[in-house]
Amino acid sequence: METGQSDLGIEEKALNGDGDRWLMMSRLPLRDKHGKTIGVVGMSRDITARKKAERLIQAQLRLLELVATGMPLRDFLAQLVLMIEAQHPGSRGSVMLRSPGSDHLELAAAPSLPPAFRDLMRRLKIGPRSGISGTAAWRKERVIIEDVHTDPLADGLRFLVDGMGLRSCSSTPILSYHGELLGTFALFVDRPGSPDAQHNELTAIAVHLAGIAIERHQAEERIRYMARHDALTGLPNRLLLDAEFPAMLAEAKAAGRDVGVAFLDIDNFKVINDSLGHAVGDELLKLVASRVTDIIDGQGMAVRVGGDEFIVLLIGHGADNPSRASKLSAARSRCRSPLAG
Repeated sequence: METGQSDLGIEEKALNGDGDRWLMMSRLPLRDKHGKTIGVVGMSRDITARKKAERLIQAQLRLLELVATGMPLRDFLAQLVLMIEAQHPGSRGSVMLRSPGSDHLELAAAPSLPPAFRDLMRRLKIGPRSGISGTAAWRKERVIIEDVHTDPLADGLRFLVDGMGLRSCSSTPILSYHGELLGTFALFVDRPGSPDAQHNELTAIAVHLAGIAIERHQAEERIRYMARHDALTGLPNRLLLDAEFPAMLAEAKAAGRDVGVAFLDIDNFKVINDSLGHAVGDELLKLVASRVTDIIDGQGMAVRVGGDEFIVLLIGHGADNPSRASKLSAARSRCRSPLAG
């Protein structure tokens, strides 16, 4: 009215409603026959759905940037859950990860759920009736609880009804590219019933992004492990020894313990390789590594330097180290024959 200028295609929040309603406004001055502005003609279009979609895309891009920049996995998963919750008012999410080499899930992120929930779900066995997430992991398919009041799978979760007013939930397995179980994503909602379209869409997004982050984390862990361990025996290599040795010395000194260093190799190892083949030689190296590790029993470190050469650190009190050094020599002697048990 004051400027007499048109105002076209302006996006702004609606003045009333639930606070998250967006309109695209176009307004033009209304003039009399003398050209004087006497009013405004305007029209608006509801663009709330588009704005939500834009925010969701922006949030996904930000999360992918966090994956690329190497944010710690659990921090990333917490950010992912918060993003999903922001897009779905009245919901609370959680992510559980499969423990390596076990049949258990461990809670990785549940930033908005109460401490009682986190304590209850800290470690969960994967099984056919092991809560909603344990069951989803067992089946490798989505599990839905339409009402926590009545579904047997909700046993142990009903306190959520009184504590936070959550009434229904779903849990979806997070699978690797090869179909291996990585974990689960669960979303709890404040109303009973089946998941709506938004719930389904956000779950699919969360599972996809979580899978990317978990697989990247696992790949990085494998690379770090391979860089510091011998591929054949699994023992630490020289790189890890150089990194850990100063700290081990400092800890032993502070505890008043002695540190011994032993160099160990296998007599006539080349003869074994040449006569019986490298496969037998490899088995002999793994046997030596196993025996040395048993003798150390967590009190030191066994390192494969290369070929048939090992460095052994022994940490103990008084006569402990000489005694274990004698056992190491005996173990090596028993391995001189390729036919030794």
